[in-house]
Amino acid sequence: MKLFGVGCLHFSFKGGPDKEITIQEYIDEVRASLEKLSTVSDVEIDFDEDIKDEKINISLSTHMNDGDLCHPHIPFFELSFGLYLPKRIQGEVISREQEYLNTDTDNFRVLLKHDWHGPFAVVESVGAGSEASSSTAIQIVREYLKKEIKTVSDILQLDYVGPSPFHADFQLSECDTLPSEGPSSFELKHTKLPGYDKLHFKYSENKFESEDDAFEVLISELSSEIAFFYELKIMHASRLTDWGVIQSKLHELLKLEDEGYKKTLKDRFSKKPKLLNGLYREIGIFKGQEIYYKNIYDQHYFSIYKSGDHNIHFRQFTDAALENWSSYPVTETSEIVSYFENKSSKSTELTVVFLAAVFGGAIGAAITVLFGS
Repeated sequence: MKLFGVGCLHFSFKGGPDKEITIQEYIDEVRASLEKLSTVSDVEIDFDEDIKDEKINISLSTHMNDGDLCHPHIPFFELSFGLYLPKRIQGEVISREQEYLNTDTDNFRVLLKHDWHGPFAVVESVGAGSEASSSTAIQIVREYLKKEIKTVSDILQLDYVGPSPFHADFQLSECDTLPSEGPSSFELKHTKLPGYDKLHFKYSENKFESEDDAFEVLISELSSEIAFFYELKIMHASRLTDWGVIQSKLHELLKLEDEGYKKTLKDRFSKKPKLLNGLYREIGIFKGQEIYYKNIYDQHYFSIYKSGDHNIHFRQFTDAALENWSSYPVTETSEIVSYFENKSSKSTELTVVFLAAVFGGAIGAAITVLFGS
């Protein structure tokens, strides 16, 4: 039996001065950094070597949790390594007493892959019993690598989506009653539980030469669904970040409109128009981004779940993510901005009329005085 957890982990860059390195140099840096850790063993990396000389910029610090895309996203990238973490270290990295740990192992096998839809990670709890929590293993590996990788590399950081992993504990085992033929090599038993569900995959003992072979095929079969699930999470984070910018500027505008706020000429004639223009721009971009995201996830959803090209296992998780897709009050916010813009225009118009009247009167009086005398 194999127990494993699924998450989204990736080595991106800390950011800094404008600089480029090749894909091969990035691969070498990942390998060298991991091999500096005494807890890591058997580092293996595969990728599309046809692009090894392509340049990537390392000056930006990207964060998938804020909606940034995976950087660098490398075709056919696959990184695996062993990780030995005694219970003491496991407890330290997640601030939990050793007796309350439910990993049931000190040894983990970590796999980081880049699917077409994006990155994901699989952490196998090597030798753990059936009651162990593979979701906890994902959490421990994430926190350990997040802390340690920046101490051994000048340019790398651990990027991730979460902190929650995929909301399930996974198992794989053989079964002598399953048919060896069929559209999928695996049968899934989904058990709903408080907290994380249990997803138990079974395979025919006549189908594969070993459990490791079955595991490799299963991960390949699950890749698109898992990566798409996290692609949706990243889109959701991007929308949340962009809407936060709009809300921040709107609150600034409301503060300027507050009667108790002491407004200066700079606020009235410089800051406020800039805020209004900035809000219109951000709202316009947000509307366009919403259309773009919907087109993207509709296409990807169709390619996975309606094209007939994939074996389906996680549709209900994906559907739940889309059902919980946040709805933002774009129209109502636009109306508020329009109201304050109209109000500002009226105020400016009245001010111009008033100033024209004052200066007109002053000029008339001056002419009367000059020519009347």
